[in-house]
Amino acid sequence: MRTWPLAIAVLVACRGGAPGGSAASGVASDDARPAIDPAWAGTCLDALERASSAAPRERIAIALAGCRPCGVDWKDALTSTVASQVVAVVDACELGCARTARSDFFAAISALEDDQRATGPWRALGGSCAAALGAGGGDGRYAGGTWFALHQIGRRLVDAPLGDRDRARWRSLQASLWFPLPVVSQVGTQFVVPTATAVTEPPSVHVTLTGDAITTGALPRAIFDDRGLALAPSPGAPWPGDAITADALAASLDARAAKDVLVIAPTGLDASRVLAIVAQLGDRRAALAVTRGDGAMAAAQVAFVHGPLARGLAIDAGASRACAASATGITGCVELPPDSGARRALLAELTASHPRIAIAVMPMPIAAPAGRRAPPPPSIDAAAIAARLDELAGLGVTEVIAAELPGPWPTTTTAVLRAQLGEGASP
Repeated sequence: MRTWPLAIAVLVACRGGAPGGSAASGVASDDARPAIDPAWAGTCLDALERASSAAPRERIAIALAGCRPCGVDWKDALTSTVASQVVAVVDACELGCARTARSDFFAAISALEDDQRATGPWRALGGSCAAALGAGGGDGRYAGGTWFALHQIGRRLVDAPLGDRDRARWRSLQASLWFPLPVVSQVGTQFVVPTATAVTEPPSVHVTLTGDAITTGALPRAIFDDRGLALAPSPGAPWPGDAITADALAASLDARAAKDVLVIAPTGLDASRVLAIVAQLGDRRAALAVTRGDGAMAAAQVAFVHGPLARGLAIDAGASRACAASATGITGCVELPPDSGARRALLAELTASHPRIAIAVMPMPIAAPAGRRAPPPPSIDAAAIAARLDELAGLGVTEVIAAELPGPWPTTTTAVLRAQLGEGASP
């Protein structure tokens, strides 16, 4: 399963010795300062202009590759597992921090276990050295190496001696360029928003399901302002957003002029709740995202919509069956092969002429062979839906319909299923 590479909060676990200076302070010596290209600002503006026209998920990488106001590559602040390398990038930016702020940062990163995120040390550095992170997302939830790097780019461009043309370019970028941020709470609960094959730009609004609650709001974005990097202003509370009832959801989305929506659901949430929310979205498309055990999010890469399926291919999200659907219901189903290669080959054949496919997300009984008892309907949850959607996306499916398809679901043979789908194939 793929996800948008949008994790602005750096995911590093850093350990190691001090950089060129003393081990206690983690401060580099003056003769180790990197040389800064005097033409960096123009090169950086070129990169930011490319980023502004690129897909949102690509913008951060373009900006970091093309902008080096501190004379160093940002990668050590983003991915290094050696504390001295992380601190060396911070030192290269000559923030004017107190020695204690830098030494505390070095010590905190050095003390991290391999599976720990570095948000805490970065947040502490931002609190003790304002030049490091600026607001850091308002409440520090986005503190990390990527925020640090983008903030340094922004604040250095603000102070750079730009000519009239470059100053106009910079002002234009401040007004138009934004970066997608991860869906993360102030206490560090983090999700990774999915990539979407059918939706070229990520949704701007989320609907989050937690237990019996529904919340909605704007997905977070970062922008450049006159101080560096900042959280883009948006109405309502930051994620998880404002509480709302299902009956009021459509009106709330209308008020936000939301065209596409990211539906966020816990892994074990009953599929019926997901279906009910998608039904409330009207003609909006949804990208479905579900939590994983590690707090990240796996997600479907196809547009997920609500509506009837008059004819075509239906996939039972829980039981992994492929069926032919007609205006009168299900005409025949086959079990999908357990072998991954055979399964993919059959699905690829069945989906080739059916780019709009129904996923029956409710437990639907399938007729048992004569003389045998029908198995109980499977328990279907949000994770099962996301897994099936992701599998279909890999086969080129661009849109999936959330449909309640009434039983019975008669069994048939693969040959008969092919014939039934051929009769109802899309023109």
